[in-house]
Amino acid sequence: MVISRKAIQQYCDAIAAAFKPRKIILFGSYAYGTPNEDSDVDVMVVMPKKRFRRDLGFKMRMKVPATFPVDVLVEPEDRLEARIQDRESFILDITEKGRVMYEGVHA
Repeated sequence: MVISRKAIQQYCDAIAAAFKPRKIILFGSYAYGTPNEDSDVDVMVVMPKKRFRRDLGFKMRMKVPATFPVDVLVEPEDRLEARIQDRESFILDITEKGRVMYEGVHA
């Protein structure tokens, strides 16, 4: 099943409303325009350091269940910046090629 952009945006909006992240970035095949029937949706949720907890991704999936397969990667903003500075290829791929689905007021 190919998931609509509208469904992905609605999911990101629900995560944003419930958890107030700095930013939500869609990455992977749906961001790059190459999804297939087996693709899941990949999102990175960037959280303020003071609100980051290791179990936050699990809490997001429990509080905002998706109607499609989704992988939620949660990063505190300070660690994300450090990983960008370290030129980590996975992180650079997300931040340079991904699509911003939500950006908080204080981002």
